[in-house]
Amino acid sequence: MNKLKVLFLFVFTFSILFSCSKQKRIENKISGEWVLEEMRVVDGQGFTFYLNNVEGELKLNFEENTSSGVVFFQDDDVANGQAYSINFEGDSLNVNSNSEVLNLSVNQEIVPFSLVLFNSKDLVIEYYDFPNYQLRKFIFTRN
Repeated sequence: MNKLKVLFLFVFTFSILFSCSKQKRIENKISGEWVLEEMRVVDGQGFTFYLNNVEGELKLNFEENTSSGVVFFQDDDVANGQAYSINFEGDSLNVNSNSEVLNLSVNQEIVPFSLVLFNSKDLVIEYYDFPNYQLRKFIFTRN
């Protein structure tokens, strides 16, 4: 019985250490300045639009838990050509390493973004914009 307790304690301690290191690895990979290269918008009917005429940047600072940057996009095929602007300015940046979710400020509201791809050169995040019925995928490269 004591061996079982020791084994459980060892596994529990190891999992806590591993999850903390995973958190730091993700933060180190995605912190810094990113430039928006492309967007993909999937509308409520399932049509995917590839937007190359996008502008924007994203800055992530996990030491200060802040984010900044602005993204602009518009396409005649998406929402009848409506222009969109997203402001990433916020001071409550964090990552959930278990579910690989980046909690990021969008127009002064905290929004969970799925981390689709992240490495030292590329960052792909997405979230569902419920009021506009759109899944928005942002494809960034390192600045």
